[in-house]
Amino acid sequence: MKKHTPPKWALKFLQFFYKEKYLEQIEGDLYELFERDGATRKARRRFGWNTVRFFRLRYLKGLEDFEQLTTLAMIKNYLKVAIRTLIRQKSYAGINIAGLAIGLASCLLIMMYVFHEQSYDTFYPEGERVYRVANGERGRYTPELLAKTMMEEYPQVEATTRISGLWESHFQIGNQSFFQGGSAWADENIFKVFQMEFVSGNPESAINGPEDLVLTESLAKKFFPGESAIGKTIVVDGNNMKVTAVVKDPPKNTHFPFKFIGRVWDNVSANQNWTGNNFWTYAKIQPGITSQEMNNKLVSLYEKYVGPQLIAYSGHATFEDLVEEYPDRIYGFTLHPLREIHLENPHFSMGARGDKKNVVVFSMVALFILLIACVNYINMATARSAVRSKEVGIRKALGSYRKNIISQFLIESILITFLAIILAVIISVFSLPYFNQLTGRAFEISDLFSLTNIISILVILFIVGLLAGGYPAYIISNFTPLKALRGQMQQAGKKGLRSGLVAFQFAISIFLVAATSVIFKQVMFMQSQDLGINTEQTLVINNGRQLGEKYDVFKNELEGLADIEVVSKSSHIPFHGSSDWTYQVPNEDNRRIAPNNGFASPDMEKVLGLEIVNGRFFEHNRVSDSATVVINESLVEELGWEDPLGKELQRPGGHTYQVIGVMKDFNYASLKSEIDPLIYRYGPINSEVGMFHQAYVLAKVNTSDILNTLNQVEKKWNEHVPGYPFDGHFLDDSYQKQYESELKFGQVFTTFSFLAIIIALLGLFALTTFVLQKRFKEIAVRKVLGATVPSLLRMMIKDFTRLVIIGGAIGISGAFYWLSSWLEGYSYRIELSWYLLIVPIILILLLTWAVVSAKSYRAAVANPANALKEE
Repeated sequence: MKKHTPPKWALKFLQFFYKEKYLEQIEGDLYELFERDGATRKARRRFGWNTVRFFRLRYLKGLEDFEQLTTLAMIKNYLKVAIRTLIRQKSYAGINIAGLAIGLASCLLIMMYVFHEQSYDTFYPEGERVYRVANGERGRYTPELLAKTMMEEYPQVEATTRISGLWESHFQIGNQSFFQGGSAWADENIFKVFQMEFVSGNPESAINGPEDLVLTESLAKKFFPGESAIGKTIVVDGNNMKVTAVVKDPPKNTHFPFKFIGRVWDNVSANQNWTGNNFWTYAKIQPGITSQEMNNKLVSLYEKYVGPQLIAYSGHATFEDLVEEYPDRIYGFTLHPLREIHLENPHFSMGARGDKKNVVVFSMVALFILLIACVNYINMATARSAVRSKEVGIRKALGSYRKNIISQFLIESILITFLAIILAVIISVFSLPYFNQLTGRAFEISDLFSLTNIISILVILFIVGLLAGGYPAYIISNFTPLKALRGQMQQAGKKGLRSGLVAFQFAISIFLVAATSVIFKQVMFMQSQDLGINTEQTLVINNGRQLGEKYDVFKNELEGLADIEVVSKSSHIPFHGSSDWTYQVPNEDNRRIAPNNGFASPDMEKVLGLEIVNGRFFEHNRVSDSATVVINESLVEELGWEDPLGKELQRPGGHTYQVIGVMKDFNYASLKSEIDPLIYRYGPINSEVGMFHQAYVLAKVNTSDILNTLNQVEKKWNEHVPGYPFDGHFLDDSYQKQYESELKFGQVFTTFSFLAIIIALLGLFALTTFVLQKRFKEIAVRKVLGATVPSLLRMMIKDFTRLVIIGGAIGISGAFYWLSSWLEGYSYRIELSWYLLIVPIILILLLTWAVVSAKSYRAAVANPANALKEE
């Protein structure tokens, strides 16, 4: 029989993976079995099988067994030592990891927010060539004819579209009737400007007809589950429309969060109107064309088409005269990049508005909190240096190089940072719902683990590990072996640097607390202001125009309810925006003004509690009131009228209206701005803008049983407008919503101020530990010489009090500068009183005294003999 040899792969496997002390014995046993089986082909197979069968983890070589992997072996050793050190020093490791984890969790959440804010509208293909066209420099609305004219006159423009939205529309699908938000109405070119992913349908013919409707994928599945939406009929605002296409839902990071798109109507009467601004215009320009080139052309277009109609209203002889009179205004259309809308021009957004200042502030807060956490690590590492001085001495005595000791401590630092990041991720996941409430966004766990965030986490691991561990490693590795072995405490870094870092922590904490208190004080100030109107228990019913001619009957029936005092109607309501209309002042060289204009019916002054300081408000059954106006005090002041009653205002080319009353100024917009001039006109259905005059029905409610009253009002509504859902809210809710952004901003500061204080207090704990270790024998000597416990506590508190005062001076200076600038954005604002800035220092000082006293008390009451008997 032919003799065979053992398989070479098995022998190489044994020699490569098995430790030397086991290799000879295992090879011998395998050879013995091989010879016993007769060295046949079958024996070869059994040799290979036995090689695998004898595999045990304890036989494997370690990194130290590979000569070419000595560096990895050293790292493995460093990791072992680091893990053992952390297990042995549980309290030190726990505080360190917890402090870093809190800072890193804050940083991760804020980074996610910042990256999200900066990513808006970056997903559109060729989006860098898409621009929003503004009227002037920042005007949101543009003429209906602008998009078409740009395409006709400029070959540099590849595509344009006009959009009206986003609105809430009334849907009827079968027997279901409901409101659906996110409606956009656009022309057929919208999919040439915004390239979207179509699930079904053709972008070329999606909304060519007036009945065409494009749904998002989520809406299509909601309305028509388990079947195709294409060809289905939906009644939208009373019009039969057919679904022609379904597109993917727009991502969360878009300024255009539509739910469905319909064909915009063509207003025949507006074919020559260039001063009616009702649409949002977007343009996609050809490659290689700059926005500045197009801006120059759009100035000429503005002068050509808008100029003649504008000077017809203004009374100027030429367009140049108009421009010369108002040199600060921009008379022209301007382009603004699509990808800059969310942060640079948030008033252009159709969805959530961004705030560039918030992004900058939140980024700085994240950086500061991360720095505080790193400072804590440095202080705690140096504070523990006395405990590990003998370890360093032994390592040096046995021949360790300084670089090896530095590497050891850097590995420990990176390990602590790694564990802190794991804990930070867990904290971030559980904090995500609360963070969403703070920021007004809808982040998901997948956003936290986006590629950008993962890369950022790895960068933080490396940078924080080196920054936080580098300084302690450098200091500790510099210990003299002889003194370290004697147990003598060495100077672990410069005292000035450590104290400066702690003062820096105090400065940031005091800055955040001061900012929080001022922000909430400002919000409370605005909420407590006398608006000049009564918003409490004022019910606002939307879609009042659906009542049509039935309004008077509806009004009478509501006023017949026991809990309803009075009912009125209006085209606009406070805090929901208003539109400015142009008027001329007869006999004053046809002077032109553009006050905010609203339409109202009699009794609105009773519903809102308006104070008429001169004249009267509109009255029922007085036909002549349709040619009258009621104005506010700001308009009287602007016009310079001493006796406004009987004065006249005229619409350009239209009717003349007589002033019959003057309202006391009231805040109908945000308290961020001054009260602007305002005109109210009587709003019968057959007047200038028809039933839109009763867009809102207002009712003054007088009851504590709000739910029962709402049910009665809804019942009356359903009797008059069957099939159209009741939609109402209270006016004071609208008022409070104005300040949601400030409240959220304040809540963010409150949250991160709290976290910064916690981390800073951990830093105090570290520095107190370090100081007590250095002054342990000094305290014992003082006690022997008669020092009392209170005097020892005062001695320890004194140094930290100085650091708080230094940090307070820095933090309050920064807070005063920033808050002064922030408050300038409000016309009605608080004054920066001294106590608002001093209270944060007192708060931090009290917390500091509490922490230092608690830590120092044990040393102060300890038996001095324990310290003095040690050499």
